[in-house]
Amino acid sequence: MFNGIKKDSNLVSIFIFLGCLLLSSMAFAAGTLKFVWNGQDEAKWEVYSDSKRLYYNYGTGQHDFAPGTYTLKIPGRGYSDTTFNIVDRKITTIAPEVGTLKFIWNGQDEAKWEVYSDGKRLHYNYGTEQNDFALGTYTLKIPGRGYSDTTFTIVDRKITTIAPEVGTLKFVWNGQHEVKWEVYSDGKRLYYNYGTEQHDFAPGTYALKISNKGYSDGTFTIFSGQITKITR
Repeated sequence: MFNGIKKDSNLVSIFIFLGCLLLSSMAFAAGTLKFVWNGQDEAKWEVYSDSKRLYYNYGTGQHDFAPGTYTLKIPGRGYSDTTFNIVDRKITTIAPEVGTLKFIWNGQDEAKWEVYSDGKRLHYNYGTEQNDFALGTYTLKIPGRGYSDTTFTIVDRKITTIAPEVGTLKFVWNGQHEVKWEVYSDGKRLYYNYGTEQHDFAPGTYALKISNKGYSDGTFTIFSGQITKITR
Protein backbone atom coordinates (compact mmCIF):
# COMPACT_ATOMS: atom_id res chain seq x y z
CA MET A 1 0.00 0.00 0.00
CA PHE A 2 2.73 2.42 0.97
CA ASN A 3 4.77 1.43 -2.08
CA GLY A 4 1.80 2.42 -4.33
CA ILE A 5 1.51 5.78 -2.62
CA LYS A 6 5.25 6.30 -2.97
CA LYS A 7 5.13 5.49 -6.70
CA ASP A 8 2.21 7.88 -7.24
CA SER A 9 4.08 10.54 -5.32
CA ASN A 10 7.14 10.03 -7.52
CA LEU A 11 5.04 10.31 -10.67
CA VAL A 12 3.48 13.56 -9.43
CA SER A 13 6.94 14.94 -8.68
CA ILE A 14 8.14 14.00 -12.17
CA PHE A 15 5.15 15.70 -13.82
CA ILE A 16 5.65 18.82 -11.72
CA PHE A 17 9.34 18.88 -12.65
CA LEU A 18 8.56 18.47 -16.36
CA GLY A 19 5.90 21.17 -16.14
CA CYS A 20 8.37 23.56 -14.55
CA LEU A 21 10.88 22.83 -17.30
CA LEU A 22 8.23 23.53 -19.94
CA LEU A 23 7.17 26.78 -18.31
CA SER A 24 10.80 27.78 -17.91
CA SER A 25 11.52 27.16 -21.58
CA MET A 26 8.40 29.08 -22.58
CA ALA A 27 9.38 32.01 -20.35
CA PHE A 28 12.75 32.33 -22.11
CA ALA A 29 11.29 32.09 -25.63
CA ALA A 30 11.78 35.75 -26.54
CA GLY A 31 13.91 37.88 -28.79
CA THR A 32 14.54 41.61 -29.09
CA LEU A 33 13.82 44.25 -31.69
CA LYS A 34 16.31 47.10 -31.60
CA PHE A 35 15.15 50.15 -33.55
CA VAL A 36 17.86 52.71 -34.35
CA TRP A 37 16.80 56.18 -35.53
CA ASN A 38 19.47 58.48 -36.97
CA GLY A 39 17.20 61.41 -37.82
CA GLN A 40 16.95 64.87 -36.32
CA ASP A 41 13.65 64.30 -34.53
CA GLU A 42 12.17 61.28 -32.75
CA ALA A 43 10.09 59.31 -35.21
CA LYS A 44 7.12 57.27 -34.03
CA TRP A 45 7.38 53.56 -34.90
CA GLU A 46 4.81 50.81 -34.45
CA VAL A 47 4.92 47.02 -34.38
CA TYR A 48 2.00 44.99 -35.72
CA SER A 49 1.05 41.33 -35.72
CA ASP A 50 -1.88 40.12 -37.86
CA SER A 51 -2.89 43.78 -38.44
CA LYS A 52 -3.09 44.42 -34.69
CA ARG A 53 -0.79 47.00 -33.17
CA LEU A 54 1.22 45.48 -30.32
CA TYR A 55 3.64 48.24 -29.43
CA TYR A 56 4.80 51.74 -30.31
CA ASN A 57 7.65 54.04 -29.32
CA TYR A 58 9.61 57.11 -30.42
CA GLY A 59 13.21 57.42 -31.60
CA THR A 60 15.85 54.80 -30.78
CA GLY A 61 14.57 52.04 -28.53
CA GLN A 62 14.21 48.29 -28.10
CA HIS A 63 11.50 45.87 -27.02
CA ASP A 64 11.17 42.12 -26.49
CA PHE A 65 8.73 39.98 -28.47
CA ALA A 66 7.83 36.33 -28.80
CA PRO A 67 9.57 34.58 -31.72
CA GLY A 68 7.68 35.12 -34.95
CA THR A 69 7.12 37.48 -37.87
CA TYR A 70 6.00 41.09 -37.37
CA THR A 71 5.42 44.29 -39.34
CA LEU A 72 7.09 47.63 -38.57
CA LYS A 73 5.36 50.87 -39.56
CA ILE A 74 6.81 54.41 -39.45
CA PRO A 75 3.80 56.62 -40.18
CA GLY A 76 3.85 60.00 -41.91
CA ARG A 77 7.42 59.87 -43.22
CA GLY A 78 7.27 58.07 -46.56
CA TYR A 79 8.38 54.61 -45.42
CA SER A 80 6.97 51.34 -46.72
CA ASP A 81 6.01 48.74 -44.13
CA THR A 82 8.89 46.45 -43.09
CA THR A 83 8.51 42.77 -42.22
CA PHE A 84 10.97 41.37 -39.66
CA ASN A 85 11.53 38.15 -37.72
CA ILE A 86 12.15 37.74 -34.02
CA VAL A 87 14.40 34.81 -33.09
CA ASP A 88 14.71 33.38 -29.58
CA ARG A 89 17.47 35.14 -27.58
CA LYS A 90 18.61 37.15 -30.62
CA ILE A 91 18.55 40.89 -31.33
CA THR A 92 16.98 42.00 -34.61
CA THR A 93 18.20 45.49 -35.54
CA ILE A 94 16.35 47.86 -37.87
CA ALA A 95 18.03 51.18 -38.73
CA PRO A 96 16.15 52.94 -41.56
CA GLU A 97 17.96 55.34 -43.84
CA VAL A 98 16.70 58.84 -43.11
CA GLY A 99 17.20 62.46 -44.13
CA THR A 100 15.74 65.77 -42.99
CA LEU A 101 13.69 68.57 -44.50
CA LYS A 102 14.32 71.94 -42.89
CA PHE A 103 11.69 74.51 -43.80
CA ILE A 104 12.56 78.14 -43.07
CA TRP A 105 9.82 80.77 -43.11
CA ASN A 106 10.87 84.42 -43.07
CA GLY A 107 7.40 85.94 -43.25
CA GLN A 108 5.40 87.88 -40.68
CA ASP A 109 3.00 85.06 -39.85
CA GLU A 110 3.45 81.28 -39.56
CA ALA A 111 2.59 79.75 -42.91
CA LYS A 112 1.14 76.26 -43.11
CA TRP A 113 3.21 73.88 -45.26
CA GLU A 114 2.47 70.33 -46.35
CA VAL A 115 4.54 67.42 -47.65
CA TYR A 116 3.06 64.98 -50.18
CA SER A 117 4.16 61.69 -51.70
CA ASP A 118 2.30 60.15 -54.65
CA GLY A 119 -0.59 62.56 -54.07
CA LYS A 120 -0.96 61.61 -50.38
CA ARG A 121 -0.29 64.13 -47.63
CA LEU A 122 2.30 62.77 -45.20
CA HIS A 123 2.96 65.73 -42.94
CA TYR A 124 2.08 69.33 -42.22
CA ASN A 125 3.42 72.03 -39.95
CA TYR A 126 3.55 75.81 -39.44
CA GLY A 127 6.40 78.31 -39.72
CA THR A 128 10.05 77.32 -39.39
CA GLU A 129 10.34 73.62 -38.52
CA GLN A 130 12.12 70.46 -39.61
CA ASN A 131 11.00 66.88 -40.06
CA ASP A 132 12.64 63.57 -41.04
CA PHE A 133 11.59 61.50 -44.04
CA ALA A 134 12.56 58.35 -45.89
CA LEU A 135 14.93 58.82 -48.81
CA GLY A 136 13.14 59.86 -51.98
CA THR A 137 11.39 62.68 -53.81
CA TYR A 138 8.49 64.64 -52.32
CA THR A 139 6.24 67.61 -53.07
CA LEU A 140 5.98 70.67 -50.83
CA LYS A 141 2.77 72.74 -50.86
CA ILE A 142 2.20 76.13 -49.19
CA PRO A 143 -1.55 76.68 -49.56
CA GLY A 144 -3.29 80.04 -49.86
CA ARG A 145 -0.22 82.19 -50.52
CA GLY A 146 0.43 82.06 -54.25
CA TYR A 147 3.22 79.49 -54.29
CA SER A 148 3.69 76.81 -56.92
CA ASP A 149 4.33 73.28 -55.68
CA THR A 150 8.01 72.52 -55.00
CA THR A 151 9.67 69.16 -55.58
CA PHE A 152 12.53 68.22 -53.25
CA THR A 153 14.72 65.19 -52.59
CA ILE A 154 15.68 63.65 -49.25
CA VAL A 155 19.21 62.21 -49.03
CA ASP A 156 20.55 59.88 -46.31
CA ARG A 157 21.69 61.79 -43.19
CA LYS A 158 21.59 65.12 -45.04
CA ILE A 159 19.47 68.20 -44.39
CA THR A 160 17.48 69.56 -47.34
CA THR A 161 16.67 73.23 -46.72
CA ILE A 162 13.78 75.11 -48.32
CA ALA A 163 13.45 78.83 -47.59
CA PRO A 164 10.85 80.43 -49.91
CA GLU A 165 11.03 84.10 -50.76
CA VAL A 166 8.13 85.87 -49.07
CA GLY A 167 6.61 89.32 -48.70
CA THR A 168 3.67 90.72 -46.75
CA LEU A 169 0.41 92.47 -47.57
CA LYS A 170 -0.79 94.79 -44.81
CA PHE A 171 -4.37 95.88 -45.35
CA VAL A 172 -5.49 98.86 -43.25
CA TRP A 173 -9.22 99.62 -43.01
CA ASN A 174 -10.23 102.99 -41.58
CA GLY A 175 -13.97 102.50 -41.77
CA GLN A 176 -16.42 102.07 -38.91
CA HIS A 177 -17.33 98.52 -39.86
CA GLU A 178 -14.96 95.68 -40.74
CA VAL A 179 -15.22 95.13 -44.46
CA LYS A 180 -14.41 91.81 -46.12
CA TRP A 181 -11.45 91.82 -48.51
CA GLU A 182 -10.19 89.05 -50.79
CA VAL A 183 -6.94 88.28 -52.62
CA TYR A 184 -6.97 86.55 -56.00
CA SER A 185 -4.33 85.09 -58.30
CA ASP A 186 -5.18 84.04 -61.87
CA GLY A 187 -8.87 84.24 -61.02
CA LYS A 188 -8.55 81.95 -57.99
CA ARG A 189 -9.23 83.22 -54.50
CA LEU A 190 -6.24 82.62 -52.24
CA TYR A 191 -7.24 84.40 -49.08
CA TYR A 192 -9.85 86.56 -47.38
CA ASN A 193 -10.17 88.45 -44.12
CA TYR A 194 -12.00 91.32 -42.41
CA GLY A 195 -10.82 94.77 -41.34
CA THR A 196 -7.17 95.58 -40.67
CA GLU A 197 -4.98 92.48 -41.04
CA GLN A 198 -1.81 91.30 -42.76
CA HIS A 199 -0.87 88.12 -44.59
CA ASP A 200 2.24 86.73 -46.28
CA PHE A 201 2.37 85.84 -49.98
CA ALA A 202 4.85 84.69 -52.59
CA PRO A 203 6.41 87.58 -54.56
CA GLY A 204 4.19 88.54 -57.50
CA THR A 205 1.14 90.53 -58.56
CA TYR A 206 -2.33 89.86 -57.13
CA ALA A 207 -5.87 91.20 -57.40
CA LEU A 208 -7.64 92.75 -54.43
CA LYS A 209 -11.41 92.79 -54.11
CA ILE A 210 -13.27 94.71 -51.41
CA SER A 211 -16.86 93.66 -50.87
CA ASN A 212 -18.17 97.17 -50.29
CA LYS A 213 -20.02 99.46 -52.67
CA GLY A 214 -17.89 102.03 -54.40
CA TYR A 215 -14.63 100.08 -54.52
CA SER A 216 -13.29 98.77 -57.81
CA ASP A 217 -11.02 95.77 -58.00
CA GLY A 218 -7.35 96.67 -57.80
CA THR A 219 -3.95 95.04 -58.06
CA PHE A 220 -0.91 95.03 -55.80
CA THR A 221 2.60 93.60 -55.94
CA ILE A 222 4.41 91.62 -53.28
CA PHE A 223 8.21 91.96 -53.04
CA SER A 224 10.50 89.59 -51.20
CA GLY A 225 11.26 90.73 -47.67
CA GLN A 226 9.02 93.81 -47.91
CA ILE A 227 5.62 94.89 -46.63
CA THR A 228 3.09 96.17 -49.18
CA LYS A 229 0.60 98.46 -47.42
CA ILE A 230 -2.90 99.20 -48.72
CA THR A 231 -5.06 101.69 -46.84
CA ARG A 232 -8.76 102.16 -47.46
